[in-house]
Amino acid sequence: VKGNAAFFRAMTVNALAQEPPLSWWRDFRLSGGNEFPHTLDLKGQGIRVFVDAVRILALTHGVAHTNTIERLRGVRQALGMPVEEAAAMVAAFYQIQRLRLQNQVSGEFPAAVNRLNPDRLHRLDRQILKEAFRQAHTLQHSAGKGCDRLVPPVRQTDKAAQVSDGTSIRRAAPCRAEKPEILCKSQVKVGLNRGS
Repeated sequence: VKGNAAFFRAMTVNALAQEPPLSWWRDFRLSGGNEFPHTLDLKGQGIRVFVDAVRILALTHGVAHTNTIERLRGVRQALGMPVEEAAAMVAAFYQIQRLRLQNQVSGEFPAAVNRLNPDRLHRLDRQILKEAFRQAHTLQHSAGKGCDRLVPPVRQTDKAAQVSDGTSIRRAAPCRAEKPEILCKSQVKVGLNRGS
């Protein structure tokens, strides 16, 4: 990834594209359409968020591990993250994984084994799952902040920036983050057409 800013930028934007399924008032944001109504995707909206965010952080901080938990432990110190917070993130990852596997065994949605109806959980598991998604959101936010180490930031005044491979990067909206140089999905869109 080092030396390939366009690839790393696209990978980061992709990692920030999928958000944990929490609404702004911290209840579940459900999807599934008509086929799987009132469900959320534990793999796509939970596990993937952890895996992608930790991958970005590991690449940013030069951690060579390939296992998600080992990567998280490897970047903890570089992020200045307390041991307890890293342990909470590991527990959150395992909690989502546990519910996912439990759901697969139950066979509620054989065609979509990663989808879960949170109303079928008891109150404690619902609260734990919400907190696990909050941990995923926090980790994802750290990945968005950390990616500027390898990718030079796009200046606020730039209407569009050309990356070395010709892909254009455009600002979608002004940044509301603490630091304007932080890349986040609300700031950057990767154009698929060269020179667009």
